[in-house]
Amino acid sequence: MSRTRIVFCAVAALMVGAAGPASGQGDAQPEGRTSPPVATTQATADAQAALAAADTGLKFAANRGQWPDDVRFLARLGGADLWVTDDGMVYDFYAVEGDLPAATSVERAKPDEGEAAGTRHGQVVRMRFEGARTDRVTGHGLQPMYHNYLLGDDPAGWAAHVPLYDEVVLEGLYDGVDLRLYDDGGLPRYDLLLAAGADLDQVRVGFVGADAMSLTPEGAVRLDTALGPVEQRGLLAYQQGAGGAREEVPSAFRRNPDGTLGFTASADPTRALVVDPLLWSTFLGGGRYELADAVAISPNGTVTVAGYTEGLGFPKTPGAYDTEYNGGGDAFITGLSADGELRYSTFLGGSDSDYATDIALGPEGATTVTGGTYSTDFPVTAGAYDTSYNVSDAFIARLSSDGSTLGYATYLGGSTTEFSRSVDVGSDGSATVTGSTFSEDFPATPGAYDTTFNGGGTYGTDVFVTRLSPNGSTLRYSTYLGGVDDDEAYGVAVGPDGLATVVGYTLGNGFPTTADAYDTSYNGGGQFGGGDAFAVRLSANGRALRYSTFLGGGDYESATSIVLAPDGSAVVTGYTAALDFPTTPGAFDTTPGDFGSDAFVTRFAVDGGALLYSTFLGGSGYDDANAVALGPDGAVTVVGYTESLDFPTTPGADTTINLSGDAYAARLSPDGASLRYGTYVGGSSFETATAVAVADDGSATLAGSTYSADLRTTPGAADTTYNGSRDAFIARIGGGP
Repeated sequence: MSRTRIVFCAVAALMVGAAGPASGQGDAQPEGRTSPPVATTQATADAQAALAAADTGLKFAANRGQWPDDVRFLARLGGADLWVTDDGMVYDFYAVEGDLPAATSVERAKPDEGEAAGTRHGQVVRMRFEGARTDRVTGHGLQPMYHNYLLGDDPAGWAAHVPLYDEVVLEGLYDGVDLRLYDDGGLPRYDLLLAAGADLDQVRVGFVGADAMSLTPEGAVRLDTALGPVEQRGLLAYQQGAGGAREEVPSAFRRNPDGTLGFTASADPTRALVVDPLLWSTFLGGGRYELADAVAISPNGTVTVAGYTEGLGFPKTPGAYDTEYNGGGDAFITGLSADGELRYSTFLGGSDSDYATDIALGPEGATTVTGGTYSTDFPVTAGAYDTSYNVSDAFIARLSSDGSTLGYATYLGGSTTEFSRSVDVGSDGSATVTGSTFSEDFPATPGAYDTTFNGGGTYGTDVFVTRLSPNGSTLRYSTYLGGVDDDEAYGVAVGPDGLATVVGYTLGNGFPTTADAYDTSYNGGGQFGGGDAFAVRLSANGRALRYSTFLGGGDYESATSIVLAPDGSAVVTGYTAALDFPTTPGAFDTTPGDFGSDAFVTRFAVDGGALLYSTFLGGSGYDDANAVALGPDGAVTVVGYTESLDFPTTPGADTTINLSGDAYAARLSPDGASLRYGTYVGGSSFETATAVAVADDGSATLAGSTYSADLRTTPGAADTTYNGSRDAFIARIGGGP
């Protein structure tokens, strides 16, 4: 049955001195009731502590007779308890002053009494769905852990092995309407699920116990409590169209004439409607070390991701090209549905280390992947350009759209070491790759722009740019690019005219620039030796430079990613430590951060002769940018890593950074003058986002890696459980959190 889905963030509470009950406390009851004492032993306390340590995220404990009959489930938040009843939820917001004695009941101080030490005080707010008539309240996502409740001295009131669930569903709340509750980064989120034809107007929410309920100018619901305001906010509505594409529709909270809360959405009731910034999120791993370095989206919304895995347990699917881990570390290519479910997953590699760094989708949905290999037995194909291993070669491989067949696979390299870091596919199916080489005999083609190795410096590297024929059998062109110092390339983009634009990093000495380019003078320096970003556009046959320019200030820069606008102008991102990095008047941020580095986003004119805009992106700490993508409206989405507590975020997004640093996603307006949205992405440990792609509906899919077991995932995604060590992750964010 077709369903309409409405989702929004349920609670973000501002509380003073919020803390949970002390160890050994009973559970406070709805509507001001208190619990009897908890009978406990040290063994029980140790077990509870172990469970608490293992229990990440919000979990719902079932009522097995330990609470009044009107309670179905309980979830604990920091500073609040959430009780689920047949007609909604009861939020018990509280703060604790002093230490509550163990194994005693929790008593609230009356408003006219002082806030004595060792007391719990707060406010109970019931969120009641008026006129609701729930058919059934059920838990879903059973956890391997459980809770024991030993309440009072009467064993008849005890409950053992109480199950915990990831989510709770109230079925049949209204005609054709269900309610779903689940975790969102430690806060409860609720969905209204409407069957086709169901009337959204019948959903009316009353708040009992709040001092006041109002709508803010930003459209959020504000509840005033003794501990501060509580808001429900972040409405974002979209519909699913053909092939899973998402189309945003207007939606809002409203205040009904009777004082209840209602909802509006201008939607076709026969098509799915979703209101939620985070559309889906999944882990991807096998229990050891994984990271995702590349992501691409097809026109129908399906996702392809590639990276590196060391895991025998990494997911692979029947019928995929290679379902056996080859050892030493393999590249992987994984396909996901538009909703984040696993379509296919395959290894790619030989008996030594292999890693994928980038992918591009070409004609008929085939996936072209590039990276590096140390394997003498990498699965090259007959008739490919180079079937002989040299020393630490680059590779290019093409897989069918379902991941079952290898179209071609070839080595690429000279007699020493190569790193291939980026690939793009032209309209004719030819693959253009770029990276760095140490080899004086890297295969350059006659007549190419530069057929002589220029290397030197610390590492002795040159950039290479190579284009293969559509079947991978020959080189269309292959050229060096660089000066006498170190030069490295990190991104390439090919326009409809066949021109390849390459970005990266150079130490500048002898690096070629063109006369009318934006910046022909090397700017590098600084305490770490400097280095400039560069942007270079080659002719379609690789024989000449259309433009070549430095980009930087007086310290270190590197350009990490590039995307081409429809007019051919290049949007470049990367990171800079230079206080004088060039920004443009009216850009979003023209002031550098206080420490480390900032991300930057720069858009060149089509001829490379001027900056259309250039802006910093970051806070006062360390920020970098790893990938950039362009949306259908010209807005630019950037992802990377940040340690800044004040990274620019927007209302309704995740505005809290974790201590180890978070991934982020940020979207700039087409002119670079304003921030459409900015959000942290992460759990309690380290994350970084290394790749991003934007779909036709404006949703952004980012990929990266995480050490966080509590990174938020969504029900139904490919893998909702952290696999250990370092996992890859993939997340899709709506068009405007």
